[in-house]
Amino acid sequence: MHRFLFDKKIILAIEAVVDIAAHARGRPVQARDIAKRQNIPQRHLEPVMQKLAREGIVKGQRGPNGGYLMSRERRNVTIAQIAKAVRAGDLDTDFSDLATKVVIPAWFDASTEALSIFEAITVEDLVKSAEKEGVVESSEQTADFTI
Repeated sequence: MHRFLFDKKIILAIEAVVDIAAHARGRPVQARDIAKRQNIPQRHLEPVMQKLAREGIVKGQRGPNGGYLMSRERRNVTIAQIAKAVRAGDLDTDFSDLATKVVIPAWFDASTEALSIFEAITVEDLVKSAEKEGVVESSEQTADFTI
Protein backbone atom coordinates (compact mmCIF):
# COMPACT_ATOMS: atom_id res chain seq x y z
CA MET A 1 0.00 0.00 0.00
CA HIS A 2 1.12 3.49 -0.75
CA ARG A 3 0.75 5.41 2.49
CA PHE A 4 0.87 8.78 0.74
CA LEU A 5 -2.49 8.07 -0.91
CA PHE A 6 -4.26 8.13 2.43
CA ASP A 7 -5.53 11.30 4.02
CA LYS A 8 -5.87 11.03 7.78
CA LYS A 9 -9.00 13.21 7.95
CA ILE A 10 -10.75 11.15 5.30
CA ILE A 11 -9.85 7.86 7.00
CA LEU A 12 -11.05 9.27 10.33
CA ALA A 13 -14.32 10.44 8.74
CA ILE A 14 -14.99 7.07 7.12
CA GLU A 15 -14.20 5.34 10.41
CA ALA A 16 -16.60 7.63 12.30
CA VAL A 17 -19.44 7.17 9.80
CA VAL A 18 -19.03 3.38 9.83
CA ASP A 19 -19.03 3.47 13.64
CA ILE A 20 -22.26 5.49 13.65
CA ALA A 21 -23.87 3.19 11.09
CA ALA A 22 -22.92 0.13 13.14
CA HIS A 23 -23.85 1.48 16.57
CA ALA A 24 -26.72 3.97 16.17
CA ARG A 25 -29.61 1.50 16.18
CA GLY A 26 -32.06 4.39 16.14
CA ARG A 27 -30.27 6.41 18.84
CA PRO A 28 -27.63 9.10 18.41
CA VAL A 29 -24.00 8.06 18.83
CA GLN A 30 -21.91 10.45 20.87
CA ALA A 31 -18.57 11.63 19.52
CA ARG A 32 -16.83 10.66 22.76
CA ASP A 33 -18.05 7.06 22.30
CA ILE A 34 -16.76 6.96 18.73
CA ALA A 35 -13.44 8.42 19.90
CA LYS A 36 -13.15 5.85 22.67
CA ARG A 37 -14.08 2.83 20.51
CA GLN A 38 -11.79 3.87 17.66
CA ASN A 39 -8.99 5.27 19.82
CA ILE A 40 -9.24 8.69 18.16
CA PRO A 41 -8.56 11.94 20.04
CA GLN A 42 -11.95 13.61 20.38
CA ARG A 43 -10.44 17.00 19.50
CA HIS A 44 -9.57 15.59 16.04
CA LEU A 45 -12.97 13.98 15.62
CA GLU A 46 -15.23 16.96 16.39
CA PRO A 47 -14.26 19.18 13.43
CA VAL A 48 -14.62 16.21 11.07
CA MET A 49 -18.07 15.42 12.48
CA GLN A 50 -19.13 19.03 12.03
CA LYS A 51 -18.11 18.91 8.36
CA LEU A 52 -19.95 15.63 7.85
CA ALA A 53 -23.05 17.19 9.41
CA ARG A 54 -22.79 20.36 7.29
CA GLU A 55 -22.48 18.26 4.15
CA GLY A 56 -25.49 16.07 5.06
CA ILE A 57 -23.73 12.75 5.64
CA VAL A 58 -24.72 12.66 9.31
CA LYS A 59 -26.91 14.88 11.41
CA GLY A 60 -26.21 16.12 14.87
CA GLN A 61 -28.74 16.00 17.66
CA ARG A 62 -28.20 18.30 20.62
CA GLY A 63 -29.02 17.65 24.25
CA PRO A 64 -28.07 15.22 26.99
CA ASN A 65 -28.94 12.23 24.81
CA GLY A 66 -27.56 13.87 21.69
CA GLY A 67 -24.96 12.73 19.25
CA TYR A 68 -24.85 11.82 15.58
CA LEU A 69 -27.12 9.78 13.34
CA MET A 70 -26.89 8.87 9.68
CA SER A 71 -28.78 11.36 7.52
CA ARG A 72 -29.42 8.72 4.85
CA GLU A 73 -29.48 4.95 4.75
CA ARG A 74 -25.96 3.58 5.01
CA ARG A 75 -26.40 1.71 1.73
CA ASN A 76 -26.85 5.11 0.06
CA VAL A 77 -23.65 6.72 1.39
CA THR A 78 -20.38 6.05 -0.42
CA ILE A 79 -16.79 6.51 0.64
CA ALA A 80 -16.43 9.08 -2.13
CA GLN A 81 -19.26 11.17 -0.65
CA ILE A 82 -17.60 11.08 2.76
CA ALA A 83 -14.22 12.06 1.29
CA LYS A 84 -15.75 14.94 -0.66
CA ALA A 85 -17.64 16.13 2.44
CA VAL A 86 -14.50 16.22 4.57
CA ARG A 87 -12.46 17.97 1.91
CA ALA A 88 -15.14 20.56 1.02
CA GLY A 89 -13.59 24.02 1.28
CA ASP A 90 -10.10 22.76 2.20
CA LEU A 91 -8.26 23.83 -0.94
CA ASP A 92 -5.39 26.20 -0.23
CA THR A 93 -4.87 28.47 -3.23
CA ASP A 94 -1.33 29.64 -2.53
CA PHE A 95 0.67 27.34 -4.81
CA SER A 96 3.73 27.71 -7.03
CA ASP A 97 3.52 27.46 -10.82
CA LEU A 98 5.00 23.95 -10.65
CA ALA A 99 2.28 22.85 -8.25
CA THR A 100 -0.50 24.61 -10.16
CA LYS A 101 0.48 23.49 -13.65
CA VAL A 102 1.99 20.04 -13.03
CA VAL A 103 1.53 18.53 -9.56
CA ILE A 104 -2.08 19.48 -8.86
CA PRO A 105 -3.40 18.31 -12.27
CA ALA A 106 -1.62 14.96 -11.81
CA TRP A 107 -2.95 14.64 -8.26
CA PHE A 108 -6.43 15.63 -9.44
CA ASP A 109 -6.39 12.92 -12.13
CA ALA A 110 -5.34 10.27 -9.60
CA SER A 111 -7.89 11.49 -7.05
CA THR A 112 -10.66 11.47 -9.65
CA GLU A 113 -9.83 7.89 -10.57
CA ALA A 114 -9.78 6.85 -6.90
CA LEU A 115 -13.07 8.60 -6.20
CA SER A 116 -14.73 6.73 -9.07
CA ILE A 117 -13.71 3.47 -7.39
CA PHE A 118 -14.86 4.74 -4.00
CA GLU A 119 -18.31 5.56 -5.46
CA ALA A 120 -18.93 1.82 -5.58
CA ILE A 121 -18.13 1.20 -1.90
CA THR A 122 -20.93 2.04 0.53
CA VAL A 123 -20.99 2.42 4.29
CA GLU A 124 -23.20 -0.67 4.31
CA ASP A 125 -20.37 -2.62 2.63
CA LEU A 126 -17.91 -1.46 5.28
CA VAL A 127 -20.27 -2.26 8.17
CA LYS A 128 -20.73 -5.79 6.82
CA SER A 129 -16.96 -6.14 6.46
CA ALA A 130 -16.43 -4.84 10.00
CA GLU A 131 -18.97 -7.36 11.32
CA LYS A 132 -17.27 -10.17 9.40
CA GLU A 133 -13.88 -9.16 10.82
CA GLY A 134 -15.34 -8.96 14.34
CA VAL A 135 -14.53 -5.26 14.66
CA VAL A 136 -18.18 -4.40 15.42
CA GLU A 137 -20.95 -6.55 16.79
CA SER A 138 -23.18 -8.15 14.22
CA SER A 139 -26.75 -6.93 14.39
CA GLU A 140 -29.94 -7.32 12.48
CA GLN A 141 -30.48 -4.47 10.07
CA THR A 142 -32.45 -1.83 11.95
CA ALA A 143 -33.23 1.72 11.00
CA ASP A 144 -29.87 3.39 10.62
CA PHE A 145 -31.04 6.90 9.87
CA THR A 146 -33.85 9.23 10.79
CA ILE A 147 -36.10 11.38 8.67
